[in-house]
Amino acid sequence: MRKPRYKTKAGLLTPYALACGYIEKYEQNNTQVTLEWDSCSYAVRAYDFNAHNRIAWDNYATLTDARKRYTELKRGMK
Repeated sequence: MRKPRYKTKAGLLTPYALACGYIEKYEQNNTQVTLEWDSCSYAVRAYDFNAHNRIAWDNYATLTDARKRYTELKRGMK
């Protein structure tokens, strides 16, 4: 039996890992972006803890679309 893979070659979490409850997270300057599986869709959330402000709270049917938004939010933080 094969061991389940939790990371892709690029170092991102696999759909299996997300379905198991793992959360992809990026933090910088007290701002956080997360990507997770939320029962029936992929959730991308961003929050600024300094301003106590929600930046994004989006749900996507496909992981590809969710990863695009996650990457876009990460780049916006840099």
